[in-house]
Amino acid sequence: MIRLLCVFDGKWVDADTGEQVDPLVAMEEDGGIICGYELYSEFIDLSPKLKEKGNWKFRLPGRKNKDEKRVRLYFYKATHTRGMSASGKRDGRKWIPSIQWVIWNLEIFNNEPEIGVVGPAKRLRKLCEDSNVKPTATPGGMGKAMLKSMPGWDRDRYFAPPWISELAREHLPGNFYALRENFRRDRGIVLIDQQNAHHNIVNSIPCPLPSSVRRRGARYPGKNKRWISVEGVGKLSRQMGLLRALVEIDTLPLEHSHLYPEWAQRPGRRMEWIWTPELRLLGRSIRLIRVQTAFTGNEPDPALREFSDFALNQRATDPHTIIKPVLHSAYGSLAVSRYREFEQIILGDVGKYRHVEDMKIPFTDETAHAVTIKGLKISTIQNVIAYGVITSEQTVRSLELARTYEWEYGLHVCQVYADALLVRTAQIPFVPNGWEVKADLGEVMAALPNQIISSRLQRIPGLHGERRRAQYVQQVKDAA
Repeated sequence: MIRLLCVFDGKWVDADTGEQVDPLVAMEEDGGIICGYELYSEFIDLSPKLKEKGNWKFRLPGRKNKDEKRVRLYFYKATHTRGMSASGKRDGRKWIPSIQWVIWNLEIFNNEPEIGVVGPAKRLRKLCEDSNVKPTATPGGMGKAMLKSMPGWDRDRYFAPPWISELAREHLPGNFYALRENFRRDRGIVLIDQQNAHHNIVNSIPCPLPSSVRRRGARYPGKNKRWISVEGVGKLSRQMGLLRALVEIDTLPLEHSHLYPEWAQRPGRRMEWIWTPELRLLGRSIRLIRVQTAFTGNEPDPALREFSDFALNQRATDPHTIIKPVLHSAYGSLAVSRYREFEQIILGDVGKYRHVEDMKIPFTDETAHAVTIKGLKISTIQNVIAYGVITSEQTVRSLELARTYEWEYGLHVCQVYADALLVRTAQIPFVPNGWEVKADLGEVMAALPNQIISSRLQRIPGLHGERRRAQYVQQVKDAA
C-alpha cells in the first residue's frame, strides 16, 4: 500500500496509523503521497531544510503571460536522487532508486476544505488501487491513466486523424445554457438533473473508436454537393460524429426558443455543423435537406464503455465528491490538443534540461529554473469526435426532456442548465430513468443563462469569494 501523509493544522500525520510524523524524517523514507490544502507555504519552508540533507528537487507548474511569469502556488512532485556520487556517477554497480513523493493539492480536486483531508485522500488512493494505476498530481493525469488501464484499451491503438480532430475541436458543442423568454423571477422551481451524465451517456450509446473515424461524403465544399439526401438519413444510423449539412429553419416562437440548440436560433436555409445526436432534434421547424460531408466513426470504443462501467461502480459503492473530477477528466482528455506547451519550474538540479531560464517564485529568495516543454507528440487518447458526441448527447437529452415537459405535460421549463432543467411545478413531475430531482429551489431569480440563483442553491461560475458573491446576488435580486 502506498504511504499517505496528510498535512493539516500545521501537522503531518500518517493517514494509516494516525501518528504525527516529522516531515524531515518521513520524506527520507520510501516515498508515497503527500496531500493537503494550500501546501505551497509548507514546501517553501521545508525545501531548504531538505536540500541540506541531500539532493532534493521540487517541481511546480507555471505559465507565461506575455512577458510576465506567473506561477500557480502549488507543488506537484518532490524527488530525492540517491545512489549518486559527487562526480555524478553511480556508486558501484548497484543503483539505488530515487525517493519520489507525489503531492496532492486537494484544492485542485475539490476546493472544499470542510470535507477534511484524511478521508478524501484515502478515497483517492483507493481509486488508484482499484484501477491499478500509479497516482499522479492532477485529476487529468489520473483519469487518463485509468482510461488506459481498461482491458479494452489496445496498446497499439491509433489516434483519430489529427486534421479531423482539429476541425472537430472548432465545432465542439460545449455546455448548453438557455433561459425561457421573459423569465425573471418565479416560485415553485424544481431542479431536475441527469444522474452521472457523462458516465451514463458513454454507457448507453456507442462512442466512435478513433481508428474508425474517417471523412465520408463530398471531399470539397460546395452548394450543390450532395452525399445523403433527406430520404437516405437512415444510412447515418450507425455513424457517430460531426456532419456538414444543409438545413432549413423556420422562425421559432420566442416562448420556445430555449428548447432548440444554439445553431437553430437563426431562421433560414444554410449549411450548418451538426453532431449526430442532434439529428433527433429535427422536426417541423428544423428540416434536413441533405448531408454534404460526415466526419464520423462506425465502430464503438470498448475502452470507453468499460471505463464508464468502472466509474459508475465507483460512484455507486462510495460516491465521495473528491473522485468526481478524476473520473470526469478521462472524457475531457479525449479532446487534448496536439499543439500544447507547458512550463515546469524546478527548485534544484535541472538535470537533462539545457534551455532553462532563471526566475524568482513567490515567498522565497531562492532561484528557480523555468523549463518550457513542447508537446508535439499526438496522444493516443486523442479522440475529439468521441468527446463531441458525448457533450452533444448531454444537450440533446436535456432538450428532449424539456420539450416533453413543455409540450406534453404543459409545465414551464424556466431554464436549461447543461445537464439539468429548472421546472416550475406544484408537484414533482414524471422523471425518466437516468434523471433525478436534485433540489426544491423555491424562488429563483434569472441572471445569466449559466447561473442559478435561489435562496437554497447558487451556482455562479467564475465568481469567487463570499463577499463578491453576496454583492452579485443582491444586484440580481434588485434587478429582478
